Amino acid sequence: MTRTVDINPVIDQAAIRLIHIQVLAINILVALVDGFDNQALAFTAPAIAADWGISIVSFAPAFSSGLAGMMFGSLMFGEIADRLGRRFVFVWATALFGCVTLITPMAETVTQLLVLRFVAGLGLGGLPTVMASLVSEYAPKHRRATFGNWAFIGIPGGGFLGGLLASYLIPNFGWQSVYWLGGASALCVAAVAAFAMPESLAFLLRKKGDQGRARAILSKVAPEHVIERDSVLIAGPDETVKTSIVGVFRDGRAVMTVLFWISEIILLMGFYFLVNWIPSLLARSGLSMQTAVLGSAVLNIGGILFGLFIGRLCDGFGARRIVSATFLLGAASLFLATHAGGNVAILMSAIFLAGGAWIAGQSAIVVLIANNYPTTVRSIAVGWALTVGRIGAIASPAIVAIPLGWGWEAKDILLLPVLPAIVGAILVHFARPYGRRKDLPELAVTPGYR
Repeated sequence: MTRTVDINPVIDQAAIRLIHIQVLAINILVALVDGFDNQALAFTAPAIAADWGISIVSFAPAFSSGLAGMMFGSLMFGEIADRLGRRFVFVWATALFGCVTLITPMAETVTQLLVLRFVAGLGLGGLPTVMASLVSEYAPKHRRATFGNWAFIGIPGGGFLGGLLASYLIPNFGWQSVYWLGGASALCVAAVAAFAMPESLAFLLRKKGDQGRARAILSKVAPEHVIERDSVLIAGPDETVKTSIVGVFRDGRAVMTVLFWISEIILLMGFYFLVNWIPSLLARSGLSMQTAVLGSAVLNIGGILFGLFIGRLCDGFGARRIVSATFLLGAASLFLATHAGGNVAILMSAIFLAGGAWIAGQSAIVVLIANNYPTTVRSIAVGWALTVGRIGAIASPAIVAIPLGWGWEAKDILLLPVLPAIVGAILVHFARPYGRRKDLPELAVTPGYR
């Protein structure tokens, strides 16, 4: 009689092995080049404007096109991942933005730059979807949130390192060198991933029916677990949900999905609000440009340091509580920043906390979303949440630019994300499946994320 073996409990109970470190390390490398290339235009726009003899304002469409590309990339690659494999998307999305970044110095007009940034954005937007799915799938249950958040801290890390490198590269080698370094680094990482990143076990079993490859990978994940030769591996009991956006609304997940989408809109609005505008708002408030730029660095450092331990907090207290707390911390930190009263130390402390909340909170909510859906629709669920969330990212420039045009003070503009953040904390608390759930046995293996 053929015996079936569910891989999910085996992975959940596994000790940390080389393959876990391998998956995590490759994800961190990809996140670093993602963060670097994502902010490349922000680093180089002033130098390009001087080189081309145009105003910095002319680059606004190029910035928007990059965000639009990321929005479409989140949707497109989420669908592709569930049909062709997570590893396939992981490698080719990285190679895509690497190639486009590498040829960006060939652009001679803003229109050409706009097109290149849109195409690069497709790859950049597709990566968080598969990163969350692969890390979540391979990590043991007791380290799942920690690994997920460690992978995503590479994004602010790439932005921080990119700023430091750009400050040296641009005056010494020209603005083109930033894109050469970013593109070459991304292609190198894509090559490493092509050889060393394992495919999703759930994809191999459900889509490919490849028992041989799945057994080989599982033997590395849990070598202590002996699988009999006549056993058949399965990826959980849920084999019925089809690979479609419809699946994220089935079995009591409709309300949860909508609430997650609204929460992601709020979080990405606040994230890009801070990343793109903190230096300008600080300078507008009367601080020196050097101090304003320091504020941007402090923001990214806050995201990095919070990201190091926010996963452990998710493991210990549940990701839902921690994500709600980051929303509230994001609101409180911006309120504190507006009441610093000219004290730079208090202001920078508030910005540090804001970076921790809005940046590290992004990685935490992606992990939370990924682990509230069965693996059959997990990439699509994360991809659609990030795609819809880009509405907040695209709206963030207008949220700042319009009040600036009205003559608002910087401290008043900084208060704008406070109320939405409080709403986000409430929505995350109530974003959970309601009614009858056919996939309950699969989701029940990760109670810490509920």
